[in-house]
Amino acid sequence: MHISLQDLFAHRQYTNHPVYYYLDRKTYKICAVNSLKHQNLPYIRYIPLPQVDEEYIQQQYLQQFMGKGALSKFYESTFCFEELMHRCNEWNSWWRFYEKTVFEIARQWCTENNIVFKE
Repeated sequence: MHISLQDLFAHRQYTNHPVYYYLDRKTYKICAVNSLKHQNLPYIRYIPLPQVDEEYIQQQYLQQFMGKGALSKFYESTFCFEELMHRCNEWNSWWRFYEKTVFEIARQWCTENNIVFKE
């Protein structure tokens, strides 16, 4: 059995939100927290899926690809991050960076939890 990194990407969770998805180590299926409330199974069977700090990833992108001053300019602006990416014609580049980063977080999570995964 294995889990695909694409499934982990599709079920990504954010650090500033409650954990909603868990992986069932026995079946390698992703479960929503509300489906587990009535289970009388040991908790260790279910582990929370990785969480993504999207704000940190955005900061990394701004610093690495848009220059050192981009981060301070962003915080001074009235635009949200998505609007800034569109206005600067950076959306496609940002999305590739974001996907690559989230996939790396998923790989690391799998490795740390001894979860077999496929690319």
